[in-house]
Amino acid sequence: MKKIITLALLIVAIGTATAQTTQDEYNYLVSLKAPYALLSGYSYGEPKKFSIDKESFEFKPVMRANGEHAATLLIVHADRKLGIKFDYVMCIPIDNKLLQGYFENFIDKKWDWDLCRSYSKATSTLL
Repeated sequence: MKKIITLALLIVAIGTATAQTTQDEYNYLVSLKAPYALLSGYSYGEPKKFSIDKESFEFKPVMRANGEHAATLLIVHADRKLGIKFDYVMCIPIDNKLLQGYFENFIDKKWDWDLCRSYSKATSTLL
């Protein structure tokens, strides 16, 4: 699973100037609610959205004013049996092992096998 997550991070970062995600940026991004408006000094790059099985994954690169790719906002919408629906707003950090550990830990604790499989398909599609 960690290899898939790392691959997804690398794919999203290809072709853009990157910089390490800060703890403040990470905390801010994981606290966002719809419509996911960013603070002044940040903007979104070209979003990529994939619907796989009963889940949708939206990868939104977060760019600093200087053009550096600071992180990627991952928005996940999922439907489960009995009509249970849930949304996750996550931050895929760049070049920060501590924050990458937070991201991986969240997935390990919150996601079921079906969601992990769909995420794997979505990140493969990014290639």
